[in-house]
Amino acid sequence: MLNRVLQATALGCLLGLGLELRPWLTPVLQGDEAAALLRQRLADAAVLEQTGQKSAARAVYDSLLSYPAPAVQVLAHYKIGTLHLEEVAPLWHALGVLEYARVSTGVALAKEHLQAALRLQPDHWEARYNLEYAERITPPLREQEKARWHGNKSSVFATLPSVPGGAP
Repeated sequence: MLNRVLQATALGCLLGLGLELRPWLTPVLQGDEAAALLRQRLADAAVLEQTGQKSAARAVYDSLLSYPAPAVQVLAHYKIGTLHLEEVAPLWHALGVLEYARVSTGVALAKEHLQAALRLQPDHWEARYNLEYAERITPPLREQEKARWHGNKSSVFATLPSVPGGAP
């Protein structure tokens, strides 16, 4: 009886916190004790995400990347990529290139995880949309500083000082 109450609580937490159950994820979340543990971990991650502890939520999702079901791996990659985007998008919009290192690193990580989700499930439209958004906010590459030396060379041969008349 207590196990059913915990399952119902975890499932309600998942639904209440916006982690919608997708049709491709529902079979994985229904069933035995392993599914109950998975539901609890997803609910924990959703609670952490909603309370603003995004790095802790990413750690929970990161632990789910090794789960054997591909649907869970897709969800974990998608959520990690989305959390990276949610972290760096405000920085990019507020400070622009002043936060170049943090924004470019976060966007690169987000794109990596969203592409992994799309490799596992190509019809995941939320991941596709977020990947397109990540492409749009990718900061431009920093231009390398141009060389300041501009020498003029009159000949293609090296001009070395030598002994007049040649050497023995």
